[in-house]
Amino acid sequence: VYTILASIFILSSCDSFLDNNLTNQLPDDKAFETMADCEAGLNGAYRSMYNHVVVLPALYDVVTDDIKHTRWGTNSYGNIRNFNWSSGSFGSSSSPWGIFYTQISRINNLLTGIEKFGDTPETKRIKGEAITLRAMAHFELLRLYGFKYNKSSADKDKGIPYVYETTLLAKERLSVSKVLSLILEDIKEGKSYLGHADVEKRPSNNAIYYLSLDAIYAFETRLYLYMQDYDRVIESADKLTGYQLISDQVSFNSREKNDASANEVIYMVGISQTEATESFSLSQAIYIVDKYNNGKAKSDFLPGSELMALYDKTDDIRWQAYFTENFSMAASTTDNNEPLTITTKYSGNSGISTSNRINQPKYVRYAEVVLNKIEALYHTSESDALNELNAFRKKRITGYIDQVYSGTDLLNEIKVERRKEFAFEGMRFHDLRRWNDGFTRTLDKYTKNSDGIIISSTDYRWVLPIPQYEMDANNLPSDYQNPGYY
Repeated sequence: VYTILASIFILSSCDSFLDNNLTNQLPDDKAFETMADCEAGLNGAYRSMYNHVVVLPALYDVVTDDIKHTRWGTNSYGNIRNFNWSSGSFGSSSSPWGIFYTQISRINNLLTGIEKFGDTPETKRIKGEAITLRAMAHFELLRLYGFKYNKSSADKDKGIPYVYETTLLAKERLSVSKVLSLILEDIKEGKSYLGHADVEKRPSNNAIYYLSLDAIYAFETRLYLYMQDYDRVIESADKLTGYQLISDQVSFNSREKNDASANEVIYMVGISQTEATESFSLSQAIYIVDKYNNGKAKSDFLPGSELMALYDKTDDIRWQAYFTENFSMAASTTDNNEPLTITTKYSGNSGISTSNRINQPKYVRYAEVVLNKIEALYHTSESDALNELNAFRKKRITGYIDQVYSGTDLLNEIKVERRKEFAFEGMRFHDLRRWNDGFTRTLDKYTKNSDGIIISSTDYRWVLPIPQYEMDANNLPSDYQNPGYY
């Protein structure tokens, strides 16, 4: 199950992704001779989204404090789980750097090839979706490899290269603010195409699997929150109408297990039965490694005790959907084979594959939009933020009674709610980084002694190293590398 995931952390001698791989291993514009070729090219770019939401969240999850590595588990992720990585740790073609720049290259090939077909309703749709995907990929790269966002120094802090061509002649790392401005330009252009009066519309029965104006507005709330542009977070959030938060257990369980949209999911990465039979590793594999064996599971990772203590186990509808209590683990894993609580958030969609525990990832959903808006409101109107937080909790916690918080206490409650809502989705790494918060992962009798760590908010490893193969292939100077990895 670790075929793809493990390769993220293996040193590779492959060529630079900002050099040879962008030109030599991917088709040029001659491959796009028909509109069907362009459609296939777009589907390939969407296929890369699997890595955004099923491969990489595993990386983000194992390094924070929401899960713990079991003392009986394998050495999955090695030192990575303890924030102990180097430029060689991320050296393979499946590193985040390689994943995103490969996707960007495919998109740029498509955008070059489709120009010969002019502006038609179909080309507007393809270009709008492709350009937006390019913006999203650059944003993910910036969050990982760029300096942490600081409004006062963003125009000087190192960001990443922004790539428009299939070849990259200048490998300059642009400033954080410059990268963000280019992301916003791509987003604006994507909206102009998808919002055009005569743009071709996706069929309603599968539109959720593709980007739309609503998906862009939802993504904007994530982007603007990162930029601390709180008024624009609220503005983009308020453009989304027709969505609602689930408040009943049955519907919420169905959203998780059956991938039902239930007016909450705005854009979902589709996975077919055919793809589910391939050698295809998903982030949920880190939680139930051996699947089920005679009704028991043996997992390398378990949910953290601190995380679980945050939930109202009786009335919070997320508890039943995300966790299974009193689950008997495989023999020899625990003292006296005692029952444990494990995460079964990814239990497997019966229409795709339950044996491989495959669910379709929800890249943007309305709950994130609401929580992004609540956090933005905290910085503009605490009273409005409190009202929205209480309203959100009433949807997730049966019988919830309004509470009163202010100041730092209110912000902490907002942080708690995000942690509960997005557990096991890779969100916490990015939230902690964005808040400049550290974390402590404590030991218990189920964890390895090496698993207890304290990571400060100023630890240089919150910014990932530029892969060593990229440095070597281009003879880049040492100061191109992020601090701490020279």
